[in-house]
Amino acid sequence: MCGIVMVWNRESKVPLSVVDELMLGAEKRGVDGTGVAVINGVAVEVKKWVESYSHVRA
Repeated sequence: MCGIVMVWNRESKVPLSVVDELMLGAEKRGVDGTGVAVINGVAVEVKKWVESYSHVRA
């Protein structure tokens, strides 16, 4: 299984606490790895890890 979350924010930066809470919740669905994609309207930045979010959140 996997957990997928999305944050849509056009006006300002999303607080890290919000992202952290969403990722911890999604981790309950899939602990095999973690990935994050950030789209800023021009570019896409993708990071992937083979560890769970709890291990890479620092």
